[in-house]
Amino acid sequence: MAKKMSKRLIAFSSGIVATIYLLGYTLTRNPRTIAPGSQLRCAASDTRPAITASVPGQRARYRDGIYCGVGQSEFGDVKVQVIIRNGRISRVSITQISTFFSESWIDGLPAQVVNRQNAEIDFVTGATGSSQAFQGAIQNALLQAQ
Repeated sequence: MAKKMSKRLIAFSSGIVATIYLLGYTLTRNPRTIAPGSQLRCAASDTRPAITASVPGQRARYRDGIYCGVGQSEFGDVKVQVIIRNGRISRVSITQISTFFSESWIDGLPAQVVNRQNAEIDFVTGATGSSQAFQGAIQNALLQAQ
């Protein structure tokens, strides 16, 4: 005849499982996800092409302003904010991410965009879908800035 488990042991085991689940959820959730309905500041602040100071008379590549882009992959979406100053990409931020992998997997990509001044990035091994979504978001934002 099988021996019954005590109610204390069942309660203790259930508590352990719930604690592990909660810890895993806390460690893997993305704290930078924006609540639905939140507004991002992404309207272009200047619609005229800027003139670069480094090469007098040459038109800048992008219009100054703040632009948002959304990129998609089979593993989720990435939203970015791109700030253009003096016709150059001065800052790139990931504003929302819903991909399978957390933002930490692709957090080096915004610096590549600023350094290279375009959407060409090195895809992250193991997070190719997140990289594709990020690149698509950057391309979307830069199209608005042209």
